[in-house]
Formats: sequence, structure tokens, C-alpha cells
Amino acid sequence: MRHFSSPTRAAPSDWRLDLRGAVVLVVADPDHGRHMLRQTTASTGAAVLTARDGREAMALVSQAVPDLVFLELVTRGIDGLDFLDYLRERKSLARIPVVAVTAAGADDDLYRTWDAGFNGHLVTPVTTEAMEAQLERVFWAHRHAQR
Repeated sequence: MRHFSSPTRAAPSDWRLDLRGAVVLVVADPDHGRHMLRQTTASTGAAVLTARDGREAMALVSQAVPDLVFLELVTRGIDGLDFLDYLRERKSLARIPVVAVTAAGADDDLYRTWDAGFNGHLVTPVTTEAMEAQLERVFWAHRHAQR
């Protein structure tokens, strides 16, 4: 994982998540959902790659390994669970944190995504605050795991 700024919380009003240097892959369909995920992630300073489905995402990760993936579970072609399996089966990609993006928000759905190997869970429609919380949590946890 690349190194990026570690935000400090001097005061809640001026704190801002800073992910300059990080690369985030957003795999989502339809376009309006992908656009919102891309915009919110880009506002943190991260470079954002986008794909419509698992097949496009596979092509992207063969060229550039992201630091995090936001992965919609239901997409055309190769779905989210199949793409997650693809990542986890490859040594060079297996440790990438992956956050599930889904309309399913019950406790059982959350447990299923964790059991499947996801590192987080976002319920659609996704809010900016929920996305930023997932970004902060995943990148904070990864930084501390590297110590």
C-alpha cells in the first residue's frame, strides 16, 4: 500500500480526510451510483479508477493495483462476489481492502458480506458521510496493521 497523508483532527470543523497518493477502484453500475462514489472518493484527493462490472475491474487491476475497492455486489457480467473471489485468489491482490456496496442493509446482509471476505459494507443510496467513514476506517486499519 502506498503512503498517504495521515489526517489529524485539530478541530472537527477543519478536519478533512486526505488520501492523496491512494488509488481507489469503484466498481458499480448504474452510472449514477458510480458517479457519486467516484466524486466522493476523488474529493479526498485519491486517484479513482472506475469499472462497470467485474470484467472491466479485472482488466484494471491487471494494470494498476488499487489501495481500496468499492464493489457493488450486483452488476452485469461478473458480479461483486465473483470479482472478490478473483482478488482473494491472487497473492498480489488478496490483501486489497474491499467494501461491499449494496441495497441490502439488514444485519444478516452485513454478516454475509463480512463472511464473504469484504472489509466493509455500504448501503445504497450511499451518503457522503457513510463513504468517508468507510474510507477513513479502512485506511486507518490498514495503516495500523502495517506497524
